[in-house]
Amino acid sequence: MNARLHQLAELLRRWKQQNDQVAALALRANLRFVVWFMALLVLMLGAGAWLSIDGAKALPPPQAEPLRWVAGLDVALIALLGLLLLFKKHLVPETKLGQAVTGVLALLCLLMGGVWSWMAQWFMPSVTVYTLCCCFVGTLLLLRPAVTLLIYGLSWAALIVALGQAPVSGLLLATERLYASFAAVLGVVLSVVLWRRFTAAELLRAKVQMQRELLEAQNLKLIDLAMQDALTGLLNRRAFEPQAEQALARARRDGTGLAALMLDLDHFKRINDQYGHPVGDQVIKFMADVLRVSVRDTDLAARVGGEEFMVLLPGTRLEAALEVAEKIRLRVLQPPPLLLAQVSMPISVSIGVASYAPGQVGGFAALYSQADLALYQAKQQGRNRVAQADADTDAHAPAAI
Repeated sequence: MNARLHQLAELLRRWKQQNDQVAALALRANLRFVVWFMALLVLMLGAGAWLSIDGAKALPPPQAEPLRWVAGLDVALIALLGLLLLFKKHLVPETKLGQAVTGVLALLCLLMGGVWSWMAQWFMPSVTVYTLCCCFVGTLLLLRPAVTLLIYGLSWAALIVALGQAPVSGLLLATERLYASFAAVLGVVLSVVLWRRFTAAELLRAKVQMQRELLEAQNLKLIDLAMQDALTGLLNRRAFEPQAEQALARARRDGTGLAALMLDLDHFKRINDQYGHPVGDQVIKFMADVLRVSVRDTDLAARVGGEEFMVLLPGTRLEAALEVAEKIRLRVLQPPPLLLAQVSMPISVSIGVASYAPGQVGGFAALYSQADLALYQAKQQGRNRVAQADADTDAHAPAAI
């Protein structure tokens, strides 16, 4: 027994959590429909008021008095709904009126059905109108189960008490109260089923949306991985070349200069052999960090080989490119203390510089070849220096190490 009670408590706790997740969505769904709901209520109340007034005319004063009271109540409710319609711009989830209006309308509709059913006891004993209102509310408005029980319970209790004051008794009174109870239970069941279906649908939609967003994030991550070098986070060669071609096409179209730097860490194989590949990876990362702080956001930096890097500088003339290359070379000579503690030999880089002048022919492959040739010249001249394409020496370069 205790186990079943625990399972029931766990089920109710889980349902409450789910209800809390969809409560705001249900409120917005109700508010999109609530104006039409009020309009339907106005029509129903108007019809009820007209029938009550018309019926009172054909009855003697004692019997007509309840009809007049009902007609007056209907008119008062129409005025209340009309007032709510005037303030419909305030029927939004952020206002207290918007948060309360759904429950208020549901209670009004059920009470109205109860009043009409009570009035019918003087003429043709029946609770049909209350039953219809229970079904009307249960299938049209999204109400949390706790609110549903409260609203239907209040309307049912009011009708049960009111039936005792009507001119029916004995078996007929018991039958009317039984039918009213069935109507309230039916309305609760319909309302709870509607709410649970809405909850399940919204939770499923949210799950699908979350999975879609997760899939999109994974796709973006895969795209980034396909475009980035895993060790350094710079562009890889596959991603660099098409972007470089586009940059060269823009430079040709706009008549602006463009320069390329080809960089290669000196004696990198010796670093790997002497200190191990993990330390070599740290040197590669250090080189990538130097490139990040040395170029602009509009420049392209990529790792195109094991210890080889390339930088494309749009809108840059040869002289400015040589200055950037020299700045990079000097920064590589000053590794951080943590890296110095692991590598006792000097860390340096050789750089080849090539430029594309406005009006020059040839694509990125030609520019790449020029920069690679300049890098070869820098290596031949002793490493740790900057060399430009088609130049035998570099005045900025220091003595070879």
